[in-house]
Amino acid sequence: MIESSHDTLRDFIALKCHDIFGVSCIALKEVPAIVSGELRRADLVVVSRMGRYPYVRVIEVKTKFENFWDAINQLLWFKENGLANYYFIALPENIAKLLSYDQRVELLNKNIGLITIRVKGGVKGLEWEVIKEISPKSEVRKRDWDLLYRELEKLGEHSLVERLRETVEKHS
Repeated sequence: MIESSHDTLRDFIALKCHDIFGVSCIALKEVPAIVSGELRRADLVVVSRMGRYPYVRVIEVKTKFENFWDAINQLLWFKENGLANYYFIALPENIAKLLSYDQRVELLNKNIGLITIRVKGGVKGLEWEVIKEISPKSEVRKRDWDLLYRELEKLGEHSLVERLRETVEKHS
């Protein structure tokens, strides 16, 4: 396995995001997320437009096994603040192989996807392959809920908005 830097892996995923996700995407690198005065940076934010709403994917790229739980904690912070529809950790193949069965189950339980990047030397230079090993389920972004609430309020559906807010808060 050829060692690759964090930035190289991030750039490669940004370049191949159509192949990974199957839709046309815009990839934004090192995007700051500001919530309640707290600033965090996402390694990669991929946005695709399907229908009326954009779908947002946050990807944390790690090149060392020791940073696996840091990535989980970072993604959980983004999830708690409802910043994306999908959350992924991207790891080089040699690091992803170190994940135990329990750690993979933990990703599934936390609804976090896993992207593995295989880099190998070939006759034509470096060859790259991306494998989406774990696909998370879609989540509704907080901003999408707020937009829905505003649209319903405009239509005079105040009681429906109140019931929706209560339901969403119970299940969050």
